Amino acid sequence: WLRSRLGVPMKLSDPSRQGFHLVGGRLLPDLKGPSAQLMYEDQSKQRVTVYLRKPESSTPAEFRYEQEGELGLFYWVDGTAGYALAGKLPRAQLLALAQAIYAQR
Repeated sequence: WLRSRLGVPMKLSDPSRQGFHLVGGRLLPDLKGPSAQLMYEDQSKQRVTVYLRKPESSTPAEFRYEQEGELGLFYWVDGTAGYALAGKLPRAQLLALAQAIYAQR
């Protein structure tokens, strides 16, 4: 359902090997068109979100990391889909989760 509304070929990630399961998802408005947000949770109720949308043509494809207080963010472009993974996890754990999501494409 989300895939058809986004117009972006995407696969719902399954980060269960990293201890996270899908809690839910939403279709969201974005200045550049529709986007989606997927929320995942582990057994300790720690949550992370994945934000998906069509990237702008000038967006670099490589993994990038930013941190604002306790919140870490990895983002990347894969083909015609842009991803952003955010959560209050240590950088190494968030990177492992981002890499697992990327590998499932």
